[in-house]
Amino acid sequence: MVPASQGLSALRGWWALDSIPAPREEEEEEGRGGGDDERGIDPRNRIAAVVCNRELPALARLVLQRASFVIAADGGANRLYDDLPGLFPGADPEVVRSAHAPHRIVGDLDSIRADVHAFYSGLGVPVVNLSHDQDSTDLMKCLDLIVSETCAAGGVGFSEVVALGTHGGRLDHTLLNLSILHAYRQLPLLLMGDGNLTRLVPRGKFRIHTSRYEGPKCGLIPLAGRAVASSQGLRWNLDRTEMRIGGLVSGCNEMLEGETVVVETDADLVWTTELHERERSGGHDVNDEYDEHDVNDMNDDMR
Repeated sequence: MVPASQGLSALRGWWALDSIPAPREEEEEEGRGGGDDERGIDPRNRIAAVVCNRELPALARLVLQRASFVIAADGGANRLYDDLPGLFPGADPEVVRSAHAPHRIVGDLDSIRADVHAFYSGLGVPVVNLSHDQDSTDLMKCLDLIVSETCAAGGVGFSEVVALGTHGGRLDHTLLNLSILHAYRQLPLLLMGDGNLTRLVPRGKFRIHTSRYEGPKCGLIPLAGRAVASSQGLRWNLDRTEMRIGGLVSGCNEMLEGETVVVETDADLVWTTELHERERSGGHDVNDEYDEHDVNDMNDDMR
């Protein structure tokens, strides 16, 4: 297993999904909520990133700088090779590509270019050919590897698994990726791309903490079937509202400034927010997360 990263301060909160257990029966009778008995996930700042074969979002740089394990999903290696220099303006392209080489390239290898294959192979990056398996997508193959790495590490997993380039392009690809959110519910999986950040909110009651790059636009989508849900912290809250595809869906909603979003649902929901290169408060651009010194340090490290 790759050593843990030093933290993801700029991204912390993208998987802060705290479970709020139901109050015990005696507490309900006494009119007390479950606040004193709330339990949440303690993020360990261990980040895994999967790079898919779509244009890398600007925020990919923050993810890749802090990820402790990076996998390129077949043609995602082309994206790393082609798009990385543009994410690190001022740095030598070959230095950037080498410094952010993936730990693995996984897939059926029908999309990776020969020059990209040769470049990363020359750096010693393992290229895993799983072309015998045509029943799973390249993203699924990468997530299976992450699951096996977690098992090999004695169950010590990642606090966030960020799949880059999962929105946009062909609709069937996007729908498959949304299905993967449900299939890999054991992972703290986030889908990022094309101005969106998406994750699964399973059955239960959860407090959702968002990053400073998200919102205010958001949505709760019942892709897996009928769901009855309630919410707090949204402009148009749900109140034991029944939702289903073909009926009511909480799209085009908004997170209220300064409010914590709480969602209670009896079935899986997809939570999606718009994603920006700048903070919602009008703060610094994502490009301000690094400066010329970072470029120089990177160049020095690679000499």
